Amino acid sequence: MIKIAMNKLLDLAKFLISNIVTNKDGLEITIATPQENVAIVNVKADSADIPIIIGKKGIVIRALRSILRIRAPLDNKFIDISIDDGLQHN
Repeated sequence: MIKIAMNKLLDLAKFLISNIVTNKDGLEITIATPQENVAIVNVKADSADIPIIIGKKGIVIRALRSILRIRAPLDNKFIDISIDDGLQHN
């Protein structure tokens, strides 16, 4: 049951995010579960697409979190999104 729920969450995240980025080939979305009741959607995208995913004043990323969290009570999970542009930052 948990595996199915994570697949649905992953499919939803891929659908939403892939439809707003310009470089779909540079997009990689995975889910990590550091704890039993926590799911982190990891988004690795081209650095040019990061501002699109975040949006002006963070409005897009907040909307994505809200949409993904709709299912959280059903799966008894806390869901969050982590974004990585793949570059080394010092």
